[in-house]
Amino acid sequence: MPDFTGVPLLCFCAGLRILLELSFEGSRAARTPKTREGNGSKRMKPKIGILATIVVLGLLTAVFAAAAVVQQSQDVLTAGTYTANVKALVCGGCGPLVKQTLMGMKQLDAVSVDSTKQTVQFTVKKNATVKLADIQKILKGAAAKMGMGADYTLSEVKPTK
Repeated sequence: MPDFTGVPLLCFCAGLRILLELSFEGSRAARTPKTREGNGSKRMKPKIGILATIVVLGLLTAVFAAAAVVQQSQDVLTAGTYTANVKALVCGGCGPLVKQTLMGMKQLDAVSVDSTKQTVQFTVKKNATVKLADIQKILKGAAAKMGMGADYTLSEVKPTK
């Protein structure tokens, strides 16, 4: 995912620059005598619209950047115990295969699978991290070996307390 963390600051600076230009232009327009075109307020309206657009885009970018940071933090699991839902454990062999597959990852420990609740609980070892995408990839391979519509995709991965 692209890193947009610096874009809100850039938009803020651009908006501030335009705001300063408008304030100087407005003070110049107030000091100049009125002409047939008026005091220049018609020229300022489009610039204020541009400023509003830049501010809104800056805020939207900040929201997306914050969402990206949150998503990124959820993509890397740090030491601790996690619980997740498994999409489709279709037979009695699925639970043991999921457990065996996850135990094969050197970063994980203490894996348990509840086939009736369609959940898995696992512990990321102390001083270790694991990408959720890596777990999903290895489980996808295991589901393909099992066949029969098995889908070991994890959802709602949450740390347990």
